[in-house]
Amino acid sequence: MAKNSEKQGKVSAVDKLKKFFLGIYTELKLVVWPTKKTFQQSVVTVLVLCFISALLIFVVDTAMRLVLDITGFNEPVKKQPVVAQTKQEDKATESTVKVSETVKPETTTASVAATTK
Repeated sequence: MAKNSEKQGKVSAVDKLKKFFLGIYTELKLVVWPTKKTFQQSVVTVLVLCFISALLIFVVDTAMRLVLDITGFNEPVKKQPVVAQTKQEDKATESTVKVSETVKPETTTASVAATTK
């Protein structure tokens, strides 16, 4: 008897699915769907509001850009002219070039140690 009561308490997955979709079907019957005219009015309203919003954003953006241009905050970055190097800088770069030319890349510390012995 205990087994029969346990079976009666369990609901199969198929029954749960049927109940779920039956609930969806009954809820969709209760929905009041808009008429074609109402739907068209809603679409036009949404499109008009999108256009007005885009226009408002454009106007505000343009006004802010003009204010920033007038105040000087929106100026493009000017390229800095290349400044000629001083004689000391020239000598420093020449000495580093001479040092790098004298060191051979094939030379290792082991070969230098062998040649010095």
